[in-house]
Amino acid sequence: MEIKQLKTFLTLAKTGNFSYASELLGYAQPTVTTHIRLLETEFNVKLFERLGHRTKLTPEGERLLYYAENILKFSSEAVSAFSDYETTGGKIIIGANESFSAVRLPLVLKNFIQKYPNINISLKFGSVKSIHDLLQNNEADIAFF
Repeated sequence: MEIKQLKTFLTLAKTGNFSYASELLGYAQPTVTTHIRLLETEFNVKLFERLGHRTKLTPEGERLLYYAENILKFSSEAVSAFSDYETTGGKIIIGANESFSAVRLPLVLKNFIQKYPNINISLKFGSVKSIHDLLQNNEADIAFF
C-alpha cells in the first residue's frame, strides 16, 4: 500500500467516477484503475461496486475509507512538521583577511545569501593569525584565507 494509492482511493471514493478522479489527480484513467486494483489485491477485497460510469464503496471500501483519511491526514501533518526545516535561519560569523574579502568573498556571499536569505552574516577582518585565533576561541564559525 502506497500513499499515492490511498490518495487515488480517496479521490475515487469522493468523486464516484474513474474519469473525474483521474482528471483531478492528473493521472491517466488506467493509472487510477491500477491503483485501485493493487489495493484490492493487497487487501483481498473488493473496494468499489462499479455501476456503469459510477462507483460506490463496498462495506470493505467504507472501512478502508476511515483508515485512508487518517493515514493521509497524518502524512500531511508529518510533511508540515518538517517543512519548517527548509527555512534555514541563524547567524554565521565569517573571519577573512581583507585581500580575500575584496576579491572572492562577494561572489561567495552573493550565492550563499540567495540560497539562504534568512541567515544573518557577520564579517570579521584581520590577519591570518587573528582569524585563526577567532576560530580557536569559537568567535568565528568559518574562515577564509
